[in-house]
Amino acid sequence: MNARNEALFTLLSIIGAIVLWLLLSKISNGVWRGNVIDPSLKGGWNNVVFMASGLGTTVLIALVGMLLSLALGMVIALPGLSSFGPAKLLNRMLVEYLRAIPPIVMLLWIFYALPILTGQDFFSGISALFNAIRTGVWNGLIAPLSGGEPITRAADFSRIVAGIIALALVDAPFVAEIYRSGFQSIERGQHDAADALGLTYAAKLRFVLVPQVVRIVLPALGNQFVLMVKMSSLVYVLGAQDLTQRAGEITTSTFLWLEPYTFLVLEYLILVLLISGIVRLVELRLRAGYGTR
Repeated sequence: MNARNEALFTLLSIIGAIVLWLLLSKISNGVWRGNVIDPSLKGGWNNVVFMASGLGTTVLIALVGMLLSLALGMVIALPGLSSFGPAKLLNRMLVEYLRAIPPIVMLLWIFYALPILTGQDFFSGISALFNAIRTGVWNGLIAPLSGGEPITRAADFSRIVAGIIALALVDAPFVAEIYRSGFQSIERGQHDAADALGLTYAAKLRFVLVPQVVRIVLPALGNQFVLMVKMSSLVYVLGAQDLTQRAGEITTSTFLWLEPYTFLVLEYLILVLLISGIVRLVELRLRAGYGTR
């Protein structure tokens, strides 16, 4: 399938998801209260905007969490590739320990238990740093150009930071195993050629092994990113203002569950379909660069 067909497939999938959502609203046996999320009505439009405004938090948690997971996964994977016994043992222990902890348990422990254990208000400090960056960028650059109001109220980033760290720790061992399988799939001749050229281990990783591993593991890492997006919905237990939390607040104010949570399903469907389409396009581009189909 070429890039044009992939883009068309993604577009049709999103349209199909919207059609299914509309059909559900019509065959709901008369219990559908569409006015709650009807964009043609002022109240419905406000609810839709409010729920959709959690998208930024969801994407931020998933994207930064995945980047951190990619880095941690490499740190965990490299000892497992060593011939040194204690290093391989360390890799095995980290993988088994971290992937044994359920995501929601990790979230609760990182946010509530870790500050007690360390005796430091770590997340408040990170939140203050984020607010300084946010305020400086907005008030110094964006507000003067756009005519917007300056930021005067601090936002609470502590829950977002805790969610990013917790989900990255949960995802990192799986990423490490993907890396390990990628490195082990490279033929021995590639290692021998790099050694014959006199490359150091770091240079061999950078110029010979990692470029090949990226092409091999990209589909699996794309699936992990989709999983990270879906796991990000669990940060609602911390009160982070993501898509799930926003939908929950609408249910609390309206005492309706079918309409807001069905709209939430649609939001995640569209988001994941877009991400999957982008990952497939990148994969096709890499394959074309290596002359494979």
